Amino acid sequence: MNSLYASTSRAAAINSDVLYKTRNLPIIGHMNRPVNDSCLFCKIAAGQIPSKRAYEDDEFFAFHDINPAAPVHVLVIPKEHIETLADCENSHHDLLGKMVALAPRIAREQGVGYDGPDGQGGFKTLFNTGPGGGQEVYHLHLHVIGGPRPWKPR
Repeated sequence: MNSLYASTSRAAAINSDVLYKTRNLPIIGHMNRPVNDSCLFCKIAAGQIPSKRAYEDDEFFAFHDINPAAPVHVLVIPKEHIETLADCENSHHDLLGKMVALAPRIAREQGVGYDGPDGQGGFKTLFNTGPGGGQEVYHLHLHVIGGPRPWKPR
């Protein structure tokens, strides 16, 4: 196993008690945005836990999933700690729009961009929300998944 992934897996195991519940009071982090000091993804965005970075700017961090469902599987997270899509409010509209607009760019940079009806490629985007929606880490994240039909059973 790659040492980067092994380190991240160890961190996830160490923090397994906080993966499902990160409802601690937020602390102030990068750019005065709320972060959660026990959240795995806040720690990844802060560089406290290693990851394979795919994109970063002042508001977002994107990294490769350590348990990919397809050849390309990138998670896009806001640096601000928001637990779920259901927790988003009107004040999050701009953030969500920017987050979704990043997906085509990241897909293109990862080699699975979509070139229109006459072109090739394509990708899937997905938000898992809550336990019934399959959310495992309670920090809002958008999956960008691509490759040869990764969402169909093999």
